[in-house]
Parts: sequence; C-alpha cells; structure tokens
Amino acid sequence: MFKELNFDVIEKLEANRDKSAHRNLISNALKHIGIEQVAFNKKAADELSTTFSLELPFSKITHQQKSGRCWLFAALNTVRQKFIVEHNLEDFEFSQSWLMFWDKLEKCNYYLEAIINLSDRDLDDRTLYNLMSDPIPDGGQWDMYVSLIEKYGIVPKSVFPESFNSSSTKSLNFALAVKLRQSTALLRRLIKSKMTEEQIYKKKTKCMNDIYNMLVYSVGEPINTFDLEFTDKDKNYKIYKDLTPKSFYKDFLKCELSNYISLINAPTEDKAFNKTYTIEYLGNVVGGKEIKYLNLEIEKLVDYSRKQLERGEAVWFGCDMGKHLDRQKGLMHSELFDYNEALATCLDLDKGKRLTYCHSKMTHAMVFIGANIKNDEVEKWKVENSWGSEVGFEGIFVMNNQWFIDNVFQVVIHKDLLSEEDRENFKKEAIVLPIWDPMGSLARI
Repeated sequence: MFKELNFDVIEKLEANRDKSAHRNLISNALKHIGIEQVAFNKKAADELSTTFSLELPFSKITHQQKSGRCWLFAALNTVRQKFIVEHNLEDFEFSQSWLMFWDKLEKCNYYLEAIINLSDRDLDDRTLYNLMSDPIPDGGQWDMYVSLIEKYGIVPKSVFPESFNSSSTKSLNFALAVKLRQSTALLRRLIKSKMTEEQIYKKKTKCMNDIYNMLVYSVGEPINTFDLEFTDKDKNYKIYKDLTPKSFYKDFLKCELSNYISLINAPTEDKAFNKTYTIEYLGNVVGGKEIKYLNLEIEKLVDYSRKQLERGEAVWFGCDMGKHLDRQKGLMHSELFDYNEALATCLDLDKGKRLTYCHSKMTHAMVFIGANIKNDEVEKWKVENSWGSEVGFEGIFVMNNQWFIDNVFQVVIHKDLLSEEDRENFKKEAIVLPIWDPMGSLARI
C-alpha cells in the first residue's frame, strides 16, 4: 500500500532539520554556486600531479567529437604509438571512421538477425524491448573491435578521413534506427503471416542495401586498395603502394589481437569470481569473436595493468566516467567531491551495490599509458583520453589508484601476463548474462 506524504510528516521533517549556523552557511554556498563546487576537495585534487615513474610515449591526443566511439579510439590508441616509433613519425592516426562504417553495417545486420530469431516473443518481452529501444548505438567492446579489424582490416586516417556524420553521429543514428524499426515491423509481420524464409530474407537484404547506401552517403565509400605515404622525422619520404586494409593490418600492425583477454571486476552476487561471462544479444559481427570476460578481484586487474605497462604496452580499460571526475582539469580521484559533508548525509555505496542497484556501469573507454609507483604500490595512473587536448593536461587525465578500484570495471591484458590458473579459467564456457546486464553497458552508449 502506498502511504501519503501528509503535512504532519512534513512538519516533523522541518522540525528535525539542522538549522545550525554552520549548516546555514553551507546551504547558502550550495544555493549560490552549486553542490559540486561546494563539495570539491582541493586537497585531493592537489595530489594528482603529472609526475609518473613509469610512462609510455604518446603523441597528439585524438578526439572522438560528438560520438560514442570511445572504445574504437581507445583500441586504436593502444597500437598507434608502436607504429609511430617504428616508422620514426611525428604523429599518425588510424582511421576510426573506417571501423565505425563497418561497425554500423555489421550492427544493423546483427540486429535484424536478432529480430528474426526473437520473432516468437511478444513486444513487451524484456530482451526484445532492450534491442528495439536502442537498435544502433555507437558503443562497443574490445572483442567487437577485434572482430571488425580481423574482418575488414585497418587504414590510415588520411585515406578514410572523418566525415561530419562520423564525428557527430546523432542524425545518422536516428535515420538508421528508423530504418531498423521499420524493418522490424515488416519482418515480424512477414514471419507472422508464414512467409517463406526466402521471402523474409529478401526483405532483409533490401533493408541492408538501403543501410549500406545510407552509410556510403553519410560516412564515405569503402576503399579496396590504397597507397601509404609519409615523411618521417628525418625528412625521409616513403611510399608503400597497393595495400589492402587487411594487408596493412597484418603487415604493419604486427599485433595478434586474439591474444588479449578482457578481465572484469564485477563484485555482485550474480557473478562469481574466476568464472567467465558473456552477454546475450550483444555484438556486431555475426560469427565474429565472442564477447567474453573473466571476472577477477580488483587487485588482479591493478596488478596485470601495471605489468603490461612495465613491458611497454598500453592498457585498454572501461570505467564509469561519471563518478568523482573533473572533466576540464582531467582529475579522477576517489575523494574529489565530499558530497557527504556538503549535504550532511551518507551517500556511500560499495561497488557491488552500485552495479546491482543501477548507480554505476561502464560508460567510457580509455587507455593507461603510465603509472606512478611508490613502495612497490601503484599510487596513480596516467590516462590517455579521446576528448581532445582542450581538457585535462592537454588531453591527459590523472587517476588515483582508489578511483581505479572503485570505478574501473574492465581491462584488456595479454594472455601471457596472466597466471596459469587465470588462463585456464578463461578457457571455460562462458555463463550467459542478459542483455541489460551492466557489463554490457559500454556497448550501448
């Protein structure tokens, strides 16, 4: 039974309110400059200097603009520095829009296949509803990136540059979503009317043809071959002719992406540690790499990330970027804002409860490129973001280790760095989680 909030209760609430001079002073500040400014902890901010004992080289900061492609930018940022050093370049970028083009096309196909597979479900089915509510998100996962690059290769940004619609995806996503929902209604009607599989897939192919055209018009026409040319820091001009996207990936990247494993820290009752998990109906390339995570204690994610940096490799990671962040200053500290003191209450939730009760999820992917280690413990992390050089320390963010513990949910680590036990556990069959699980949220931004 619902109980009314009557005026007797309201009078008691008012009577119990703290009316001390101290609270009135804070209340005036809250109303004048806002909760975040009052809660800001300058002492915590001052701890985040840009001095690191362990640093990888990095180049010009990339910018995902008005798009949710952080996962692609971060993934490509993990490999581009090696290319820059190997070829003695000032800077270089792989084309993010190339992978974005194929990701959109593959996601549309994946969605339509899921719609056909779920045609016997009612429209209020939770899985079907989640698919239809956001049929073509920008987000993605590491394994989705691997599927794309192994199928379509990679190209320099110079030969497949950004378009307005790859940098600002709102309108394109809207148009694609309309086309997909239109096709959803058609396909469900055809299946319900007992049309043949050939007739159903003929209509699906027509939809995919329209989508391909929309992507070509909006993002660019895919290329089959290209020439790679550049002048290095010593003014030496080089050209490699008639490359294909796949040959460029195989011959120039020299990186076996299938050797990297996604580790998560999800301390919730429904996810035991040392078990593997996957997400139902989450993916892009049908027949591509399975999205698979090994759930481990957070201390292992910290340790493996440090070890990968120490051997000279950057670390792709997924986190909740909405907690204790100063975006403009590039500060990520677990005590950056003291909301408890500012609002005179307790607002604490542990990591597991934040995941369980919808207060936290993965919202952003970035790259670790350094750390500061004191007394053999990681004190803070150097983070390469993809929000341009106007924020942070010219695009670099600084994270204290407790922020990692509280808000990092996933890191991607080379399998050789894992213990034998963890490698064996990863080989086990994955437990299937529902599409709405927070461990799939990064792919739905």
